[in-house]
Order: sequence, then C-alpha cells, then structure tokens
Amino acid sequence: MLVKIDNLHGNHSCRLICLAPRVNRFSSNMSNAEGENSLCRHDAETLRAARPSLIHCSISGYGEDGPYAAKKAYDLLVQCETGLVLSTGTPETPSKAGFSVADLATGVYAYSGILAALYDRERTGNGATLRVSLLDALGELMMQPAYFSCASTSTTEPSSTAPAPHGPTRTCKKSCLSETRS
Repeated sequence: MLVKIDNLHGNHSCRLICLAPRVNRFSSNMSNAEGENSLCRHDAETLRAARPSLIHCSISGYGEDGPYAAKKAYDLLVQCETGLVLSTGTPETPSKAGFSVADLATGVYAYSGILAALYDRERTGNGATLRVSLLDALGELMMQPAYFSCASTSTTEPSSTAPAPHGPTRTCKKSCLSETRS
C-alpha cells in the first residue's frame, strides 16, 4: 500500500494514524525545516506506537537534531559541504559530480537499512527506526579522500579525463582461455 501525502494541513495526519496498524514500512523524506514530521504526526515514535513491527525510515538533509536539523539540503549543496567538488575538479575549478551522488548514496543507505530491518523483523518480529541524512551518506563516501588529504604531504592533481584502455590484454605467453580435454 502506498500513501501519498501532498498537503501537510488538514486531516492527513488523522488518516495516517488510522492506517498505521496496517502499514509494514514507512519512508519519509519530508524536510525538518518547520517540524513537518511532528506536525503531520508521522514521526517514528507516533507510528511505531500504533504498530511496533513497523519499519520507519526518515531521510533528511542534515539529520533530525543538531544545529542544521531545520535547514533544507539539496544534492549540489551537500557535494560542496563534503568536499566532493574539490575531489572531482581542481582547486581552480571545482566540479560537481555528473549525477546526484548525495541523493543516490542516501537512497542506497536507506535501502540497505530497510533490507536489514526486514531481515531482522522476520527473525524477531521487531520493527526499526532508521534515520539517514544526505550529509552523513556522502560524508561516509568522502572518508578516503578526507583521510588522504589529512595524512598525506603530497597533493594530487587530476592527470587525465581519458578512460582506462579497454579490450583484451596479454597476461601470459600461452592462451589462458584454452581448455585441455582428456
């Protein structure tokens, strides 16, 4: 069952609470900017009280608490804040990734968390509350460049945009793919 809430005002919160006992999974990407999760009463605590086996996944820009919880986020902004634009460009010309990498990473983390929660619920009967943010997801992917820049004394410059060569490469004197039959 898919429930789409377009309007934050009116009776939608009452309808959602009434549906909660029949819902298995609930995902929300509503902004925290004005407390919409609590205004709509589709926060994890409210919905899981009605159905403890519910898997509730909330996606936000910066997390549900902290100094940036009320701020709105979008992919390019998070790419800038995590330093990705410097990794994909040069110091003189930062460059965004060619696709919405923060959105994609966040979706993959939410998806894998939901799958793990489904597996756990199958064994234990317990639901789960998952919270995934764009900043956390892309920050996790940027750990290797961050460690490199902190621990290395050398700087790296992009060497080429040419792709790696494709095609067969000789790896041994004899054909490695030939079969011997007896």
